[in-house]
Amino acid sequence: MTYLARARELTGLINQRVKQYRKRQEQPAVTRAGGDVDELKDLASLKANGSITGAEYETMKQRIITRATAP
Repeated sequence: MTYLARARELTGLINQRVKQYRKRQEQPAVTRAGGDVDELKDLASLKANGSITGAEYETMKQRIITRATAP
């Protein structure tokens, strides 16, 4: 896969995650609880396939956990 093709693929993944994040923000917190687990699983998958770095994974994971435990 060329550098440009990989960049396009990553851009697509990022755009998809942004859309999912925005959609979840519009939903009531009660329905997000299961979504947070799914989001963490998706995040782990992105890390496992090399789409994101370990540092990016930890940063995003912490945001999800913080959001899930916020009042």
